[in-house]
Amino acid sequence: METSEIMKVEDRELGVSSLLNLNKSYMASIVHNATSVVVDGQYDAINALVIAKKGQELFGQLEKAVRPIAEDHVKLGKGEVYRKFNVDITQAETGVSYDFTVCGDTVWEDLKAKVDTYSRLLKERENTLKTITKPVTMINDETGEVMEIKPPIRGGKLGLKLSIK
Repeated sequence: METSEIMKVEDRELGVSSLLNLNKSYMASIVHNATSVVVDGQYDAINALVIAKKGQELFGQLEKAVRPIAEDHVKLGKGEVYRKFNVDITQAETGVSYDFTVCGDTVWEDLKAKVDTYSRLLKERENTLKTITKPVTMINDETGEVMEIKPPIRGGKLGLKLSIK
């Protein structure tokens, strides 16, 4: 596939068979070539970003919808590998979680209460500090210490946010 054809997704049909036969190195090659075409100004960067975002959303929704059906359809034994279209599929325990509230451990319950309290207090303090725009003098109510409090450093970057309608 020529580099000039990489970003013409809207002009060509992307068939199921071509998607099934992709492998990681070919996908990396497509991404590299598509990026080069955009950097070279041969394809509009916003169009490329919109295509990527819509593809991500489409395939994310599709994967979420068909995963439970596939998991009901294929049952694999421990260590068994099902290979199809350059993909290894194995049975694995995913989304492991623990509920410690049922343990009856008073040490855990006490620590959890302390963590929750301190997390709430920390969040409240951070919200207060966010309102400071220039150095201010404050007194620590617990110690009586006089503190010069400086505003927090705000980080971030200006970027593009995409909302599919």
